[in-house]
Amino acid sequence: MVFDGRPLPAKKNTNDERRQRRTENVKAAELLLSEGKINEAVDKFKRATSITLEVVESTIEHFRTYKNVDVIVSPYESDAQLAFLVNEGLADVVVTEDSDLIAFGCEKAGLPGIGLNKALSFFSKTSRTDLKTVGG
Repeated sequence: MVFDGRPLPAKKNTNDERRQRRTENVKAAELLLSEGKINEAVDKFKRATSITLEVVESTIEHFRTYKNVDVIVSPYESDAQLAFLVNEGLADVVVTEDSDLIAFGCEKAGLPGIGLNKALSFFSKTSRTDLKTVGG
């Protein structure tokens, strides 16, 4: 298991904007809930979800108790590291919400809402050169 480390300093503005959107989504969800609009509120609450440091730390501690599970914490974002581990055969698959893995040429990335087969199908139809162009 590979976890992201610290936020990249270069993405501070992006991360601040995401944090602000999550806060706004919570407020909107609470208003919708008070109006009895349960389904719409649930959607807003989902958009406001973030994984806390406490959840990450307890997950890391939990999986470190297993002898057959390696746990790695990247210094910053782990996209390039994950792509390398999968492409070198050191990891079997990546399950992520981050589509950046495709841009890094990760051959086995499962994206929620897309699924591994569809993600792999996209990858097989797109050359690595195209993906690197998308990734910068």
